[in-house]
Amino acid sequence: MLNFNKSREGQEEVSVSLAPTLISGSVHCRGHLSGNADVVVEGEFSGTIRIGGRLIIRPGGRVHSEGIECRIADISGEADGIFYISELLYIRQRGVVSGDVAVGGIRIEEGGAFNGNCKTVVSANPLLTGATPDFPVDRIPAVCTE
Repeated sequence: MLNFNKSREGQEEVSVSLAPTLISGSVHCRGHLSGNADVVVEGEFSGTIRIGGRLIIRPGGRVHSEGIECRIADISGEADGIFYISELLYIRQRGVVSGDVAVGGIRIEEGGAFNGNCKTVVSANPLLTGATPDFPVDRIPAVCTE
């Protein structure tokens, strides 16, 4: 959504609302995603994700992580790997998370599953804590196939 406002000097300012990135149900992606928008996975993604927003994995969605860093993760599908979640990991009723997780907080609904190691930290973001992530973050751009 574009929003045109007049500034004090009479110039127009443009603000852009970021739409979430969607990996739909028929899509399989492999690579690295980064940015500030939310990412919604209905299909399958393998690789690294570094976003300033939310990672949403819907029912039927799968993420095989070589390293995920986000603010909030909302899991209704399946996710496995290494996760750095600065605020909240929310595992919904049929969501499954497997692997190593560093989080600001975690909530698991009845019927949701977590298998692995979890460390609750004040700031799970390794850039803020000075820790070095255990995964490489300079991957090639994402490659998508159907």
